[in-house]
Amino acid sequence: MQRLYDFLRRHPMWVDGSWAVVLLGISVVGGASGGFGPPAVAVPLSLLLCLVVALRRRMPEKMLLLATAVGVAQLITDVEMGPFDFAMLVIVYTVAAEGARWASRFALVAGLCAAPVAHLRWPNGQTSVAAGIAAAVFMTVPFALAWVLGDSIRTRRAYFAQLEERAARLEREREAQSKVAVAAERARIARE
Repeated sequence: MQRLYDFLRRHPMWVDGSWAVVLLGISVVGGASGGFGPPAVAVPLSLLLCLVVALRRRMPEKMLLLATAVGVAQLITDVEMGPFDFAMLVIVYTVAAEGARWASRFALVAGLCAAPVAHLRWPNGQTSVAAGIAAAVFMTVPFALAWVLGDSIRTRRAYFAQLEERAARLEREREAQSKVAVAAERARIARE
């Protein structure tokens, strides 16, 4: 089991590619009946969002922009939300954990705006205003949680990097002090 874990840690692109294929399979099975919109539009959009999952670690900022463009295209072409939209949560997490700060903030704002806009576009038969607001908030929470989790991972990695740098600096100082002590001892012996 440890060998498998080590292999997966060394090859994260394979893991992301596998998840992209699984997401594509779920999207194709779910949308085979044309349930998300016209298949001529829904299939390319789902392919692009699966590409976002596959390449998220290699190019997080570019994949965030691609996911945003696909989300806007999804709104314009009236392709309803589907399993492939899970890629947007994944890219929000990834950019918060590994991307540039501007991309992290953009992902947070885009994620918090995406759910209410999607709910306004496809209200799912909600008649009361309170139910609509509750549904929009409920759909926004996963984006906020994905961003918070990614940002906490970023903070944790930075903290551990700082600890490693401090340990290395202390080790260098200790070596320098021992060299000074050895030179002082040699000088004392030479004087005697």
